[in-house]
Amino acid sequence: MTGAFSPGTDRWGEDDNARRYDAYARVHPMYRDTSRDLISLAGLPADASVVDLACGTGVTSFPDDRPSPISVMKAIAAEDYGWRPPDAAGASSSRSRLSRESICRCLDDAGFEVEQIAEFAYEQNAESERAWLSVPIFTKYQFPGLSYEDRMRILAQAYARLGPRKPELSRWVAFAARVRESEPEGA
Repeated sequence: MTGAFSPGTDRWGEDDNARRYDAYARVHPMYRDTSRDLISLAGLPADASVVDLACGTGVTSFPDDRPSPISVMKAIAAEDYGWRPPDAAGASSSRSRLSRESICRCLDDAGFEVEQIAEFAYEQNAESERAWLSVPIFTKYQFPGLSYEDRMRILAQAYARLGPRKPELSRWVAFAARVRESEPEGA
């Protein structure tokens, strides 16, 4: 695998990501809330080890009748900055999602046994969402070739275009899984 998600690539050390993400997480409770709920779901003992597979893309789904901040940002980037996505010719406007079944198969193939699946919903207001999008890593791969400063100008323009917004529900699906016990040799 090559590119942005190559093994060994340090994405958090770039562009001040860690500091901005930390500042976001301290002010906006969504990740504290999700961590609390996931730990509760898994029923983990205090000394448990946890692997966070961080399966999100950073794009929140919105009702079809309203544009998302990312879609407005992409329109502004194209109109005002001449930006084009790298795969614009074959890109689909819909965002594909993995099914629960395919995620369970991937976990099973990796040696995990899914014990529980749960859905959570968290309210996210426009201020929280905008703060999240200002963490460099969350827009960097949406807008390759644009500087952080340009992305932040585009973000400000997008929120000016969108106007006042009602809080939205951010929906999460969580999978609690444990490493599958090995079969004894010769069993």
